[in-house]
Amino acid sequence: LYAQLKQEMGAALLTNDDPDKTYKERFFQFWMNLYGFFNQQPKKFLFLEQYANSPFIHQVVVEENRNAYQPVIDFMQQGMKLGVLRTMDIELM
Repeated sequence: LYAQLKQEMGAALLTNDDPDKTYKERFFQFWMNLYGFFNQQPKKFLFLEQYANSPFIHQVVVEENRNAYQPVIDFMQQGMKLGVLRTMDIELM
């Protein structure tokens, strides 16, 4: 269930992504997509948050499902390299 919901979240994050837009426009699009997904799916949000912070989840599960939103992680890392975003742990961001 966790993996399926992570895939859904990743797909929602990438909705309407346009590499031709400015970094700022893409940044806000990703966050608005994430907000919209969780606002429309509050039970999924609660499950993901509870499971991700429970003792039942293992780091292997987290790493295996990271590919669902890897394009956004790459985007954030690019922003850090460009100096647009503060350098910090990507999970916190």
